[in-house]
Amino acid sequence: MSDLALPKPTPQPKERRPLRRASRPRRERKTTLAALKRKLWSLFAAYVKERDGNVCFICRTPGLEGSNWHAGHLVSMRKAATAYRPDNVHSNCGRCNVWLRGNIAAYTLRYLDTYGEPKFRALMAASERHKHWTAPEVRKLIAALEEGGAAFECAYYETNL
Repeated sequence: MSDLALPKPTPQPKERRPLRRASRPRRERKTTLAALKRKLWSLFAAYVKERDGNVCFICRTPGLEGSNWHAGHLVSMRKAATAYRPDNVHSNCGRCNVWLRGNIAAYTLRYLDTYGEPKFRALMAASERHKHWTAPEVRKLIAALEEGGAAFECAYYETNL
């Protein structure tokens, strides 16, 4: 035996088989309820901004645009029953909505001046109800928003009264 090592054989490339395409169409992925709610919120916020214009509902600051233009709730979005309620959400400036955490006292006074006490009491009563959104309900509201604002308001009040 000698100390000389034999050279290693060079590996040959493996023969590749062509990829087979599936003969059946791909299944549509199920959209989660959370994803549907995010889509509904983005469409709803755009609707509110278009409806109210670029003026803050609370402090009346004009010329809102970009990241300073929010759609803010009087009753928190955590209350699912009023999260997408048209009279609960208005155009807000970043200062009122973020820095002043909703500026609730001023928002409430403006709401009472605009809509009156009976509508305010109805909003507060609606916020006490427990609501669990279902995927078909959210899809219906998304379709209504894509149609237009009036269709959305009709669909919302049909679903939630």
